[in-house]
Amino acid sequence: MNLCARALVDQHVRVLVGALVAASVAAVCANGPVQVLLAAAERPGAYDRCGNLALQIDAHLAMADAAGALQVLEVMHARFPRHERIDGAAEAVERAIDDTAANAGRIYRIARLVNALSPDASFVDLGGWRVERTLTFRRAARLFAARRRAGDLSPDEHVGITLHLARCCGFVADWEKAREWYEAAASERRGGAGVRDPAIVDLEHAFVYFELARAGSRPPLNDALTLLRRIEEALPPGTPRAWLCRYLTAAIALERGEPGDREAASIAVERLERETPDLDMRIVALRRRIANGE
Repeated sequence: MNLCARALVDQHVRVLVGALVAASVAAVCANGPVQVLLAAAERPGAYDRCGNLALQIDAHLAMADAAGALQVLEVMHARFPRHERIDGAAEAVERAIDDTAANAGRIYRIARLVNALSPDASFVDLGGWRVERTLTFRRAARLFAARRRAGDLSPDEHVGITLHLARCCGFVADWEKAREWYEAAASERRGGAGVRDPAIVDLEHAFVYFELARAGSRPPLNDALTLLRRIEEALPPGTPRAWLCRYLTAAIALERGEPGDREAASIAVERLERETPDLDMRIVALRRRIANGE
């Protein structure tokens, strides 16, 4: 078979496969069964499982079903997180989602996905690394802000959206805006609104104050230390977030510089050194500041 004939056959095969996938998706996706799609991706003998999922995304988009396409995209990312098809599929799904407040959560999920963030990852977990794909987080923030202004929210829903706004700003390192939203969320919580994982919310809030202090601003460091003292016992011991809580306590005490802060920071750094088997440049920097009297 010559090359032209083979190319024509390949094209017909792709069209046929796409049509079959579209029919299959239309049949099984009415109830949003992500498990069914995942099982299809794992069928024995599948030649290109990620490619099969990409075809399913195309089929959803062809049917103007952006929600279904996002479900399949999340399955694709969970199974093949570093596959070269992820970015293109994510961009196609994002383009298909209307710029309405009701879609804020979907855009936020895509923002986390394209930056290779796990569903429960926080910006405090990045260890100094910054996300590269910031525009989608900024789009999500705009939509969350519109949803917040629209009203008709319960107190818990309202504070949840406020925290989504704060986290969007945290992921793009807009610390001043993040401070605004975390302080708004704190006020809403004092009014009786509940949040999931309050210890993580407080850790993020304190982290924002730390970043502002490092940038030369004057955030309320007393409030930051109060937050950290409140959550130290709530975080599971031996976890990276518990370590970060103790590190922030020492670093913020140095930034505050009140009588006794340097000694307290020195004790905290010694504890961190004992608990950290590998060299950590954040501890080295704190130790240098203490030694230099900074």
